[in-house]
Amino acid sequence: MKALIPEAIIENVPAGNGQGGYDDFYNAVKDVSDQSTDGIGFLAIFSHGGFDRNTTRSTKGEGMIFANAEIHPSANNVYTSDLSKLGQAVDAGKIRFADYSIIYLGACNGSTVYKSAAFPQGQSFAMELAKATRRSFVYGAANEHMNAVNPKNPRNTKFYPERGGTLMINYWPWWSPTGASVAAKEQTFDVAVKSRWYLNLGW
Repeated sequence: MKALIPEAIIENVPAGNGQGGYDDFYNAVKDVSDQSTDGIGFLAIFSHGGFDRNTTRSTKGEGMIFANAEIHPSANNVYTSDLSKLGQAVDAGKIRFADYSIIYLGACNGSTVYKSAAFPQGQSFAMELAKATRRSFVYGAANEHMNAVNPKNPRNTKFYPERGGTLMINYWPWWSPTGASVAAKEQTFDVAVKSRWYLNLGW
């Protein structure tokens, strides 16, 4: 990314055993926010996403972003229920997101709806992140890996038969108390242009 976008701000959040977690996630996002008076215009989060299977945590069943959670089951992950705290920081002006800001979750299951004690009806990490930012469009895959650009390539069908996730656009405009999601119809498009188009339609 630095080679393609020299001015890009790269923040790395460690996620080994006992590292990572919401506090480090918050600090990394705040570092990016502090670089511009307009707030964050684009944010990409690359990690893994999935289902919390740790029965000793209150977050059991929630969607999360993590790194090597199967190797580090006790790692401090970022859970769906953590994101309300990010929303409070946005309301307090500690973190800013620009109008039409775009967030890309480069992780499986970022938009998958999971049920947990905090979300008995189910909710996705991507939607809670969209709510927390108060204005962003959050792009993430519902279910497993996204299909590659050429899904007929034998490499995709023979070696990765589980690839079939749907790219979802999640957003929380002021007129919606719950937020909304829509499947992206193209595999490649200008997310900034699309976000403005959706916002102007009012859905």
